[in-house]
Amino acid sequence: MTVAPPTWSALVHGPRLAHSAIVTVGVGMYVVDSFMLAAVLPSIVEEIGGATFYTWCAMLYTISATLGTACGGLLAVRSGMRRSALLGVLLLLVGNVGAAVAPTMMVLLVARAVQGLGGGLLVAQAYGMASAFYPDSLRARVLTMISVAHGLAALVGPIAGGGFATIGWWRGAFWAAVPVLVVLSGLVWRFLPPRETEGDVVPLPLLRLIFVGVAVLCVAASGQVVSLALRFSRWAAPRSS
Repeated sequence: MTVAPPTWSALVHGPRLAHSAIVTVGVGMYVVDSFMLAAVLPSIVEEIGGATFYTWCAMLYTISATLGTACGGLLAVRSGMRRSALLGVLLLLVGNVGAAVAPTMMVLLVARAVQGLGGGLLVAQAYGMASAFYPDSLRARVLTMISVAHGLAALVGPIAGGGFATIGWWRGAFWAAVPVLVVLSGLVWRFLPPRETEGDVVPLPLLRLIFVGVAVLCVAASGQVVSLALRFSRWAAPRSS
């Protein structure tokens, strides 16, 4: 007798409804924070300055998110998925509030780095939950759900950011995430067990991650360095006659 494959509605039956909500909202918040920046950044620079570091907001977010994603699995094994996810939500919350009240570009850059770290942790927990809380028969559908959440958030982010930029309140783009993150923290606390997995702790390749992050920062910093001794690229640049 052939067993019918589970339907899409199985993703929202019983406790899986809360789990699916945590997965999609966590991934969605990370993507929205990433994509909305392009729409509000011109308004940010106009108000608080920092045009020299225009590209750093997105770059620091991406680097710290990569580090957060790489660390997420290790944190889940050591501390449990609930604590790891709550840490990600807390970092995103602090980062969004910091960005919303940032008086200078330097403060905004720090806030974006904190945001990225928290978002990366949430993405790591989302994929961990796909393995921990869903049967193999639903695994492909969960991954599709994550991809759909990513795509929708990538569409919503620029639209939301553009809306806040249009009304002249770019800080609202960051404040708007606060109530969503508060609700997400409640779902995480209520529906994720404190210690759901046990396993061998795999050493984190921290040194390699640091080298990658530093290398990217050095490439970006070359745009602000004026010394020929440091800007190696100038030596090979063609000179105008």
